[in-house]
Amino acid sequence: TEIPSDMNEEIAAWREKLIEMAAEGDDELTEKFFDEGTLSRDDILKGLNEGMAANNFVPVLCGSAELGTGISDLLDILSELCPAPGRESEPLEDGDPIPYDDKGAFSGFVYKTSIDKFSGKISFLKVVSGVLKAGEVYNTRTDKKERISKVYNINGKSLKETTELVAGDLGAVVKLESVHTNGTISGVSSKIHFKPLALPPPVHTLAISAENQKDEDKMNDYLHRISEQDLTFTIGFDEETKETVIAGMGEMHINSIFEKLLNESKIKVLTRKPRIPYRETITKSAEAEYAHKKQTGGHGQYAKVFIRVKPLKRGEDFEMTNDTKGGSISRGYFPGIEKGLREAMQEGFLAGYPLVDISVSVFDGKEHPVDSSEMAFKLAAKNALRQACEKCGPTLLEPMVNLTIYVEDQYLGDVLSDLSSKRGRVQDQSPIGGGIQSIKAVVPQGELLTYAIDMKSLTSGTGAYEIEFSHYDPVSGKVAQDIIAASQKEA
Repeated sequence: TEIPSDMNEEIAAWREKLIEMAAEGDDELTEKFFDEGTLSRDDILKGLNEGMAANNFVPVLCGSAELGTGISDLLDILSELCPAPGRESEPLEDGDPIPYDDKGAFSGFVYKTSIDKFSGKISFLKVVSGVLKAGEVYNTRTDKKERISKVYNINGKSLKETTELVAGDLGAVVKLESVHTNGTISGVSSKIHFKPLALPPPVHTLAISAENQKDEDKMNDYLHRISEQDLTFTIGFDEETKETVIAGMGEMHINSIFEKLLNESKIKVLTRKPRIPYRETITKSAEAEYAHKKQTGGHGQYAKVFIRVKPLKRGEDFEMTNDTKGGSISRGYFPGIEKGLREAMQEGFLAGYPLVDISVSVFDGKEHPVDSSEMAFKLAAKNALRQACEKCGPTLLEPMVNLTIYVEDQYLGDVLSDLSSKRGRVQDQSPIGGGIQSIKAVVPQGELLTYAIDMKSLTSGTGAYEIEFSHYDPVSGKVAQDIIAASQKEA
C-alpha cells in the first residue's frame, strides 16, 4: 500500500526518530550517524537488533484482528530484529549461566503449561542444551523420572510431531505430571534449576464460594487447574478465616476466568471481600492467677497457676518459661499449661483474632495429689491468661503491605490524595522516565481490598501497582472499634 502524500512529512519525522534509536544501539553506528547524519537500511537493522538484544527498547506495532493486518509486520520484527536463541546464556537460580549448545546432556526450561481436554497436560519448553528426543527425563526440582512418548513442534495453536528438538528450539511434550511452569527438566539426574520467569504478583483478592454448594469441589478443581496454567492467578484455603481465597491481576482477569468456568462447567461463583488476618497483642506486663476447681461424683479437678505476662518484640510470637520453685507444679503438667496458653492465644481477647508476641512466665502454682491433671492445668492456664489480658493493655494489630505504584504524571496528585485517605505512608516518590512516576508507600492491607477498582478509576485504567506483605502495626481509635464491632457481628 502506498503512503498517502499528505503523510510524507510525518513519516519522515518518525523515520528520523527510528534512525536515532538505531544509532544508540551500537557505538560505531553512533559515530557514523554523527558523521553522515543518516544510516543505511542494513545499519538501521543492525542498530535495532543490538538495541533489542540489550533490552533498550520495545517495538510497538499496529494491527487489526478484524482486518487481518499487522501479522506480517510482527513476523518481520521477530525474524529481523529479535536476538537469535543462544545469544545470551540461560541464567540459573544458583551458579553460572548455561550456554545454548546442542552438545552434551539435554536440559530444558518449561515456560508454560496448558491443560487440554483431549491431550491432557501440555508442557511448553525451550531446549537449552543437548537434544530432546522421546525417552526418560528428570524433573530436577523433585528428581522424579518422567517418560516422554512424543515430542512436538509448535505451530500456532496446533502441535506437530517431530523426532527431536535441539538447543534453542521451542517445543512441547505431554503428560509430565510432576512438571510445572518454571520447572527444569534434564536428561540426567541433576540439581540445576533455571531462573524462573519474573511474573508480577497477583494484586486483586477475593473470597469465593459456589452458588450451589454441591459445585464447591468441581469449582475448586477447575480453578486449581487454571492456577497451574496461569501463575498470575492463585487459589488457596485460608485456615484462619475459613475462606477459599483467589487472587489475580485485576477485575477483568478474574471475571474472564469466572466466565470460562460458567461456560464450560455451568458453575456460578459468589464473591466477597476476604477477611483481613488481624492479630492482637499486649502493650504492658501484668500478673494473674487462676484456680480451676470442679467436684464431681468421683475424682474432682484441681489446678492453680500464677503467671507473669509481658510483651515481646514484634515477630517473636510466643515463649513460655517455668520459673516455679520447690516443685510447686510437677513438670508433667507443663505440656498441659502450654496447650492452655496457646488455645487462649488462638481464641484472642478483643475481637477473636490470634494473640501474638507474648512471653508467659509460670512462677507459682498448686496441685492436688488426686484431683490434679494435665487437663485441669490446661484450663487453669487458659483462664489465667484471659485474666492477665484484662490488665496488660491489649491492642489490635493490622497487616501492613508495601505498595509500589506506577502512574502517569497527570494522575499523581489524585493517587497521593487517595493514599492519604487510606492511612498510607509514602516512603518514596521518583520519576522513572516516559512521564511515569513510581510511588512507594506502606498501607494497611484492609484499605486495599478494592484497590484494583480504585486504581482503574483514578488513572483511567493506565496505572499499575504491586503489593507485598511488610509487617504488623498497632491500630487504635475508631478504626480499632470498627474492626472489633465487625468481628462481633460476624460471630
